[in-house]
Amino acid sequence: MTARQKGLPIEQLELLWRQVQKPGRYIGGESNQIKKDPQSVKIKIALAFPEVYELGMSYLGQKILYSLLNQSPDILAERVYAPWPDFELQLRKHQLPLYSLENKIPLNSFEIVGFSLLYELNDTNLLNMLELGQIPRRPADRQLSDPLVIAGGPAAFNPEPLADFIDFFVFGDGEEVFFEIIKRYLEVRPEVSNREELLRSFLKIKGVYVPYFYRAEKQEKSFLLVPRPAAGLPETIDKRLIYPLDKISSAEKAAVPNIQSVFDRWQVEVARGCPQNCRFCQAASLYFPYRYRSGQEVEHLAYTGLKKTGYEELSFIALSVGDYPYLEQSIKDLLPFLESR
Repeated sequence: MTARQKGLPIEQLELLWRQVQKPGRYIGGESNQIKKDPQSVKIKIALAFPEVYELGMSYLGQKILYSLLNQSPDILAERVYAPWPDFELQLRKHQLPLYSLENKIPLNSFEIVGFSLLYELNDTNLLNMLELGQIPRRPADRQLSDPLVIAGGPAAFNPEPLADFIDFFVFGDGEEVFFEIIKRYLEVRPEVSNREELLRSFLKIKGVYVPYFYRAEKQEKSFLLVPRPAAGLPETIDKRLIYPLDKISSAEKAAVPNIQSVFDRWQVEVARGCPQNCRFCQAASLYFPYRYRSGQEVEHLAYTGLKKTGYEELSFIALSVGDYPYLEQSIKDLLPFLESR
């Protein structure tokens, strides 16, 4: 491995950890973490969450992608979170890059850095993480050797505030499209000679929006700017959809945080979308249509996750859990197991 591909030396990082309030945010090594040999895989993926560790470790979406991607022996997926100001100060003081928790790989050494955007307040943290990871902020300044910077999640449906900083956005459910992106990257990366050719290769993947090939134009009767595509590209991007929801399994276990997270319990996603379809609700539109898991699958995920993580509490996740058709039966089936813990 080159110097850029190696993980940062633990001895050097330990000196920094001693200077911060909660070193547990940065050391990794949690129960159920998945740590692979970087030399044994074809591609390295950073699953970056632009918030502090306690919030990021509560996010079920990252746990699902982390579990699915690492099931492939050719893929290494590791977690990266935004540092608290005290650790950011240490990284800048010692001129060290932001790194992943598992192998301490610098952010700029991954082939793909994928950000999860849950709300617009994540945007500035994302830019700060790029700078701390020593990745050029703007795609025009990135070389072919730099990582692809992609973003998904609910806030990605409003991409334009970050369009000048992200190589491409992914709209909708990520469980299938992430593997398509990885496959395309491995196919074309050895053949392309510049970054534009690399970005162009992702245009035909459903759900992918590449801002480089769209230009914001003024409208005659409005002050708003509207992105217009280059010739031959669609004006609208269709979102990706997992249907039925049981088509892709959820995470059966997850890394147990070193320090208490915001949602300190095992989580099972029982449904996506909402059957109420209230006109004022953005989430119902983003996750439409309503889909739910079978009662058998929900109970399996609950039993398995509780046993493998050691959590004593369980949470069902959905926009409207009360509308889940197997809620009552699942609770009845799980209560005896939960009461014994």
